[in-house]
Amino acid sequence: MESSRDHLEGVPAPAEHRQRPRPRLPVALAVACALVPRIASAACDVALLGSLEFGSRILDVEVAGDLAYVAAGWQGLAIVHVADPADLRLIGSLDLGAYVQDVEVEGDVAWVAASDFAGLGGGLYAVAVGDPALPVLLGSVAASFSQVETDGAFAYAIDPDSGLHVVDVSTPSSPAIVAGLDLPGFESNVEVVGDLAYVTVLGGDPGFGIRIVDVSVPAAPLETAAIPGDDRLPVDVHVESGAAFVPAIGRSRRGLIVFDLEAPGGVTETAFLAQPNARTCAGWGAAPTSPSGSTRASAAVRAACG
Repeated sequence: MESSRDHLEGVPAPAEHRQRPRPRLPVALAVACALVPRIASAACDVALLGSLEFGSRILDVEVAGDLAYVAAGWQGLAIVHVADPADLRLIGSLDLGAYVQDVEVEGDVAWVAASDFAGLGGGLYAVAVGDPALPVLLGSVAASFSQVETDGAFAYAIDPDSGLHVVDVSTPSSPAIVAGLDLPGFESNVEVVGDLAYVTVLGGDPGFGIRIVDVSVPAAPLETAAIPGDDRLPVDVHVESGAAFVPAIGRSRRGLIVFDLEAPGGVTETAFLAQPNARTCAGWGAAPTSPSGSTRASAAVRAACG
C-alpha cells in the first residue's frame, strides 16, 4: 500500500486516512461541550447525573462499555462501573507507584502513561483489565510520559521534554520504545489518524501550533508539515471528518479553534469558539513549573502568558 510519505507535501490528509464521515457541526459541538463546556453551555444542556470522589487529581478518563478507566494521578489507575450514572462505583484499582496522567484501553489491556513527577519514576504500563476488579500489571517501559495514543501494534506517547515516542506494544509483557522525535518546543498531546500523528506544540519554531508527523514507518517518524499558531496556546487536538478541533488558552483569548484540514489552499482556520469571561492564562505566567512538572512546559506557558 502506498505510504502517506509518497504524496504528503502539505497538511491535508489523504482520503484513506480520514475517519468515518460524520456531520461537521455535531462533531464540533460535541468536542466543544466535552473540552470547553462553558462556551456552549446552552446548546450542550449539561446536567450532573452523578459523581465519585477521588483523593487525587483526575487527569483522564477512558470509557469502554459499562466501565470507566480513570488516570488518577498518585492513586494510579482506577476502574469505575458507570452503567448507572447516578450510582458510580469504584470496582478496581492499581497503584503503579507513579503519577498516572493518561489511559487508553485496547481489548483487555489498559495502556497507562505516567510521568516521572518528583523523580519517582514513570513510563508506559500495560495493565490486564479482563477482570476489572483485579487489574494486573503485565509489563512496562521506563520513561516519563504524559499522554498516550494506541494504534494497533504501536503506541504513540508524549514526553513533554523529549517529544513524540513510538512504542511497540505488540507484546504487552515487554513494550519497547522503537523511535523518538524531539520536536522544537514542549509537546503536550498527540492524536493519530491513519499514518499521521498530530502533535500539539507550545513554543519552539515556528511557535505554538500543531506539528504533523508521518508515522507510516513507526521506527522512523518524520515531521511533514505544521499548522502555525499565534498567541493561543494549543493544549489538545481532536481530528475527525477532515477537521482539527483544538482547545487553546492565550494572553487574552481562550476557546476552541476549528481547522479545515482539507481546504484546497491548505489548512484553514474556519471557526473560533471563544470562552466568555475566561480566566485565560492568569496565574500561569509566574508558576515555576507546569502542572506536569516539565521545565520546558513551564517556559512555554510563561512565553504564552507573559
